[in-house]
Amino acid sequence: MGSLTIKLLGTSFKINAHEDDHYLQQLLDYYSSIIEKLQNNLPNQEPLQTAILAGILICDELYSQKYSADTIAVSQEQNQLLTHVEDIAQKLIDSINQVL
Repeated sequence: MGSLTIKLLGTSFKINAHEDDHYLQQLLDYYSSIIEKLQNNLPNQEPLQTAILAGILICDELYSQKYSADTIAVSQEQNQLLTHVEDIAQKLIDSINQVL
């Protein structure tokens, strides 16, 4: 079980989680980098708006990766199905040729 003190956007609090300290710090560092980029590009945003935008950006990143993984899985399934259909077609052709 790990703990982490979060100091972002004018607030500070401590969390405890089932993950280890190093992992929690990596998450915070990544989130902090997103916050910093937003603050550099949109310097006059309210802290809550910045936090919401950071969450949306991270969700977009996660969803894009999930969508890509799902697309690859579907493509692989389609290739397997196509191979199966080709095998069946070849067997039918062979059967017809034997009869003729």
